[in-house]
Amino acid sequence: MITVLRYIHQNPVKTRIASSAERCRWSSYHEYTRKQNIIDAEAIFELFATEKERAKKEFEKYMSQKNEDVCLDYEERHRLSDEEVKKMIEKQYGIKGGFFHNMERQEMNIILKNLKATKGVTIRQLARITGASKYMVEKA
Repeated sequence: MITVLRYIHQNPVKTRIASSAERCRWSSYHEYTRKQNIIDAEAIFELFATEKERAKKEFEKYMSQKNEDVCLDYEERHRLSDEEVKKMIEKQYGIKGGFFHNMERQEMNIILKNLKATKGVTIRQLARITGASKYMVEKA
């Protein structure tokens, strides 16, 4: 919940509308720090501390921290084609055509695990390309 709150207040900073959450004129951030009585901030403050003044300070501290939160940010997805995945398998593992024929299970699991961690590669795609069942790919 507080990650979303920070995302909302830091969004103007990320989009360069303001240099800080506090400097954004149209942000509800001011409701929490200056109490303008439009919203009820008490429920949010209780997430930071039981004593109101300490909670306000902790709120301000948390909102100003640099972070790598992933919340509602748009992340462009790029899916690799079957041909791209086959070329990657051949280049990295020396397996032609992507098929895992006559390969020991342990070795296959290691390769599948690495491939699953590759952005743009899906489980169904790996099952299709390698000849392994979807279940085997998921469990690797």
